[in-house]
Amino acid sequence: YLEKDILFEYYLHNIISGAKRVALFYVENDKSERSRFIEKIIWEKQKKYKDLNRKYVNTVSYSIKLSPYKPKEVEKTALVKGRLLDLTYSASTIDTYYNCPLKFYYQYVLLPLERDEMVEELSFKDVGVIIHDILKEYYANKAVNYDEKRFIEVVNKCFEKYFGGSQKGKILILKHQVHEKLKKFISGYQSIVSAQSIEILDLEKEFSPVEIDIEDVGIIKIIGRVDRIEKRDDYVYVVDYKKASNEDKYKVKWDKFDISKREEWVKSFKSIQLFFYIFLLQKNKYPFSPYNASYFLLEKKDLEKIEIKLFKNDEEREENFEFINIIITRLIKEIINDPIFRPTEDLESCNSCLYKDVCWQ
Repeated sequence: YLEKDILFEYYLHNIISGAKRVALFYVENDKSERSRFIEKIIWEKQKKYKDLNRKYVNTVSYSIKLSPYKPKEVEKTALVKGRLLDLTYSASTIDTYYNCPLKFYYQYVLLPLERDEMVEELSFKDVGVIIHDILKEYYANKAVNYDEKRFIEVVNKCFEKYFGGSQKGKILILKHQVHEKLKKFISGYQSIVSAQSIEILDLEKEFSPVEIDIEDVGIIKIIGRVDRIEKRDDYVYVVDYKKASNEDKYKVKWDKFDISKREEWVKSFKSIQLFFYIFLLQKNKYPFSPYNASYFLLEKKDLEKIEIKLFKNDEEREENFEFINIIITRLIKEIINDPIFRPTEDLESCNSCLYKDVCWQ
């Protein structure tokens, strides 16, 4: 330590001696004091001028703003608005805007990325793609009963598709985890949804772009793909699979919702995907009218909590179903007509955002 201290003093002395003008800054308060190097420089000055009372140090104060930094807003130009009118809107498009208008701008207007729904080389983060494939393949014949032999065949087929025939180590562990998780889900599905009968109407249903006319906006196009549409007894449900366990993002708190307080919508719901799917089915004139919609959080260990419904009961649906159309229409109007793209209020979400390095400059 002593050798390093001497070496540091030597370097500091050489730097100061070789400079025409030097400014040394230090902090002095009840928690820290100036270093012995500064004391020695002041002492040398005092000896030179033979004056202990002379002012050798100037005090500098800074005004520090402790509020967190927020990315700058982006103004919508006529060119940008034209681009927005040409976009085809999906659940993920509007969901991105709802959670962060600025991210929407970078992702869909300024720096659009290629669609990555399928990737050639899957990492473990992309296991959700495999799960979707297994569920789609297994339910392809629209039979809802659990068939152990068929299920094993489907799991093997899908893993071979993505990882080849020779599966070792981590791949086998992943395969076992997926097998056990989906086995419980499929075999217990009927009890999870509390239905006497279940009829699968569509799987991975693709909806072609459809034009809709929105007041104060004009004609825009919407598009989408729904994981599953099914009839439970006499009611039609839209189903969306999520490789997640945290329900905070997906729960809807209708008791806190006020349609007139747009800035507080986020207190009621953090995702609009189920809203959009019902809106999409209605605008496409789907032959079966959707009664409700659900997320299935496939990482949940407790099967009783795996389903998150848009409306918990008939009363909640009766009071709020009409707001679905209003919410989606309002958000599309904002995307087109609001003069600026604002950053999210939830700055913690920026940590995992692909555009952080761009908008935080």
